[in-house]
Parts: sequence; structure tokens; C-alpha cells
Amino acid sequence: MNFTQFIGSFKTGDASWEESPVLFERIHIAKNIIKGIYSNKRTIKAPEYLTDFGLRKTDSPRIFIKEYCKKLDKQMPSVLEVKKELLELDIRDLGDWIDGVVLVLGDYDSSYEVLKERMADVLKEFTVDNLIKMATLCGIENDASTALKLFNQAHTKCTDRETKEVILHRIDVTLLKREKNIDEFFKHSNSLITDINLSNDLGEIAALLNNLVAFQLILSNQENHHNNLILARLLLANGKIILNNAINKFTHINMKLTELVRYYSQIAINQVQIEIELNNIDIAKKIMLQDVEMVHKYNDEYLSEALSSLAYIYYIDKQYDQAVNTALSAIDEHIKIGNVIGINETKKLVTASFYKMGEEEKAKQILKTIKSDPIGILENYDKYYI
Repeated sequence: MNFTQFIGSFKTGDASWEESPVLFERIHIAKNIIKGIYSNKRTIKAPEYLTDFGLRKTDSPRIFIKEYCKKLDKQMPSVLEVKKELLELDIRDLGDWIDGVVLVLGDYDSSYEVLKERMADVLKEFTVDNLIKMATLCGIENDASTALKLFNQAHTKCTDRETKEVILHRIDVTLLKREKNIDEFFKHSNSLITDINLSNDLGEIAALLNNLVAFQLILSNQENHHNNLILARLLLANGKIILNNAINKFTHINMKLTELVRYYSQIAINQVQIEIELNNIDIAKKIMLQDVEMVHKYNDEYLSEALSSLAYIYYIDKQYDQAVNTALSAIDEHIKIGNVIGINETKKLVTASFYKMGEEEKAKQILKTIKSDPIGILENYDKYYI
């Protein structure tokens, strides 16, 4: 069974699969891609895994569809057949199809193999958006040299200033996180800073660069680790100020505002990690409470990660009842968006909290659901609230 046949097996009007908002949205997008219709207006239920998650590979989409196929008694498609179909596609459709395959099946590896086999045509035919996605896929697969080649090709083709800055930032991320080439990272960052200085609007790129340099500081010279943490702390605070100022300029919620709030939340979570390492638990808690309020107000699609982070702070502060309740709220949000990894990592936090409270039976019950209900569609988790 290939990708087209698999997606076609989900029949319109069949409530058995349409009752899941996550599955419905993902399959609907895939059906449109197969018809040649593509839209980048997506919700977090069907994220663009090749742009929204940076260079991170996640097992969430693979586990999600596998578990739903078990529930629906459906056969998963053949990896070889999916790959064969991708190899035979018109090159102009390949980028969108790979996006769909990763979204529904979580099959990064086959997508990457096809991309490598068709690289010459990809460089000639792909749009800027698809070049960025394919470059990110290569970065995810630890192929930094190909990622950089594709990012540079995207930058050459691109005519939009903001998109060019995004591409330059992605190159910085690849140099730092995949090539681990610190000298080249700073050299390239310098050119991005020049672009920022020539711009009338600092925008989110300046904040993201602060975030990236903070990451580099934390990983660098361990002899000066404490001092580096302080510098990283300053950079992240500055990045958040830039984003906060940008957010406050909006008079109504739109896609750009929700994007800025997502970046704000990412920086807040990184701030919390530093504050915890510096043993500033109260500050970490305050930062995360502010972040939960921010995402709840402007972009609640990202509430799950903020709540999970807050639950962890409660746990290390030995507020186990708060940790349980906040984590259960986070699990509910993770279930809504199909984030399987988030669901089960947060279940582990609930389990640990129950053990600390002496509630061993509840801890064991939650722990069992990691295997018995990994996507959160069978168990009623409300009964565990304290």
C-alpha cells in the first residue's frame, strides 16, 4: 500500500476516524496534497514538522498514526511503496508530498532518502518555501552540508527580506547545532546582525539570535560555565523584551502575533532551564506563570508545553499536588494536539509526583497508560485530579 492508497482508505463521512480533530485535520491536508492543493495555514494539530520544530525529529506523528490504525483496524502503508511513489512524483510536487508524508506517517528517513536521490532536480525546481523545508529535513537527519547547500539556494532565490532573515537564522542554527562550527557560526551571525542593524524593525530575528547565542554560551567553556549562564540569562531576558515590545504593538490576534508568542514561549522555557540550574526556583516559577498567561491569551495551541514546564517547576519545588494538577492539564492539552511525546513525558511527571505523595497505586495506574494508552484516547485522566 502506498501513500495515496493509505490516505484514500479514510473515507469521507466515516465517524470512526473523523471524530478525532487531530486525525481529521492531518488526513484532510494529505488528501488535498494528493489533489495538488496545498496551504500553509495549519494549526498545531497538523504542524509543519519541517519548519515549526526546528532541527528536532519527533516520533509523535509516527506513534499517533500507528496507534490510530490499531484502533481502526487499518493496515499501515509499506515504507518501500511510499518511497517508490515519492521517487516517481513530478519534482514540482515532491516538497509538498514529503511535508504530507512526515505529517501523517512521521517518516523522515524515507523522505530524506528520496530527497538525496533527487537532489539535482530539487535544487533547480523547488520553491523557496520547499527548499527551506528540505534543508530543515537534512538538518534533522544530521546532514549539515546538504542542509547548508539548500538553505543557501533558498537564500539566493528569495526576494522577501523577512524570509531571507529567517533563512540566515536557520543557517546559524545548522552551523551551531549540527556542524558545531563555532567560528563559522559567529562569522555568519555577524552578517545577520548587519542585516538587522540596517533594518528599521528589529523583529523576532534579533530575539531568536539572542536565544541562539545564549544556547552557544551554555554549551561552551565549562570552566566559565557559571559566568556563561549569567550572560545567557541576560541575552534571553533581552530577547524576551524585544518580543514583548513587538507583541504589544498588535491590536488584534493574527498569524504574525501567534508566531511571536510562540517564540516568546520558547525563550521563556529556555530561561526557566537556566533559572533552575542557578537554583532560582521562585524566578523560574514566575517566568513560567507569565508564559502560561501569555500563550493562553494569544496562542493557546502552545499551552501544553508551557503547562508541562510549569508542572516540572512545581515538582522540583516539592509542590506535588500542584505538579499533578498542572501536569494533568498539560496532558489534556497535549492530547488535543496529538503530541504523543508530550503526553507520555508528562505522564512520567505525574507518576513521580504521586510516588512522592505516597500514592503508589495511582502512580502505577498512570505509568501503565504510557503503554496502554499512548495517545490519550482510552483513559479518563480527569479522575486523577487532586
